[in-house]
Amino acid sequence: MIVGTPLYMSPEQARALDVDLRSDVYSFGCLMYFALSGEPPFFGDSILDTMYAHCSKEVSPFDAKLKVPEALAMIVYKAMEKDPADRYQDMRTLGGDLRKVDRGITVEHRALARDRVSTRNKIIKIGSFVIGFLIMYAISMAIQGLLGAVTPEAKQKQDQTRLQGHPPESSEKVTAEKGTAKGNADQGNDGHGHKAHKKHSK
Repeated sequence: MIVGTPLYMSPEQARALDVDLRSDVYSFGCLMYFALSGEPPFFGDSILDTMYAHCSKEVSPFDAKLKVPEALAMIVYKAMEKDPADRYQDMRTLGGDLRKVDRGITVEHRALARDRVSTRNKIIKIGSFVIGFLIMYAISMAIQGLLGAVTPEAKQKQDQTRLQGHPPESSEKVTAEKGTAKGNADQGNDGHGHKAHKKHSK
């Protein structure tokens, strides 16, 4: 059996599940939201629509025109978490944070479930990008390795082609070049192996 006011009903209460003090924390969060914004956090066309919204929809952020302090807004959002384990676990802790806001004392930041989901999604996206990049790089390197690989038969054929393009010098050419070099050297000697001296006219 479901008992309670739909405008302030916790998700577990709307589902007719077991409830504890954390259900009251949620209802108090709805009341604070109504007091600060002037309208309930969820309001449907019917009671069932309103109860469904409490179970499945995220509460809308406060309008910036309302100038609700960030710390106070965090307290309201934390009190209205869908999962009881994510809320304030008792009214004493919630009340302590409200007193800090009233006195101007810094309130400890309490992570919200939606923030954790957003962070996790960002990590997943970054991780997916890095993994995808590494896979594409590995594939690219593998393709380059396949294209650049040379089989022993292909290497032998390349060596033969290189040799055909630059054939070794023939023995006749080498002998001729040696004879030319020797002739050039003998031009500086006479027939008896002595160096020839040029006569200079006075």
